[in-house]
Amino acid sequence: MYLRLGAIEASQLTAGRHQVPIDEESWHLLVLDQDDQVCGCLRYREHPSDVDFSQLSLAHSSLARCPQWGSHLKDAVEDELKLARSFNLPYVEVGGWALLERLHGTSEALRMALVMYALARKLGGAIGITTANHGNCSASILRRIGGRSLERGQRALPPYYDPQYKRDIEILRFCSWAPNPRYAGFIERLESEILSLPVLTNRPRAAERPRAFSAAGWSNHTVSTADSRWLG
Repeated sequence: MYLRLGAIEASQLTAGRHQVPIDEESWHLLVLDQDDQVCGCLRYREHPSDVDFSQLSLAHSSLARCPQWGSHLKDAVEDELKLARSFNLPYVEVGGWALLERLHGTSEALRMALVMYALARKLGGAIGITTANHGNCSASILRRIGGRSLERGQRALPPYYDPQYKRDIEILRFCSWAPNPRYAGFIERLESEILSLPVLTNRPRAAERPRAFSAAGWSNHTVSTADSRWLG
């Protein structure tokens, strides 16, 4: 879908897939249609609260390199990291949000965004940021459910142009415990539903499982990287 929208080039695909190094360090929510074909995805990357700004994906953005706004971005994110440390919570980066065009404008986009809150809460809570396309509905949906502009000195950081994806990007912050109250009931139901979802991993050893993997009660389906149905 990113290729069809012109956000990436064919040269950036590997075996038909768009892969980035942080994929191996992240949770991925996959949305399946009635034929078990993937029609949407969302990446959730969890960092320990003592992570350095330079280790975040956002540190490599064009806004971070901007002479005018780069230092403001760093300071704003470090304020968020201090808050995460004070609550002993992980810091999360959410991205890679994609949904087939036929599902745009449906409730599925909203449900995916709400699952972001449900997953964070099921994993014990989080403070985080997400990058959203400023020109389509993703930023407005995230704002509607509780996302807020990243600010420094009560001044919101502006959207910025991402030359990699050729889009205007907006940075939004969120706290897992503070969604829009209007959606609190939906998120609670999703928290219950998420327990019935299979977790697919090619790292079966318990020591490598993400925090709260077993405690949350998820089933564990170990797959190999050659499993074309789930990982292809």
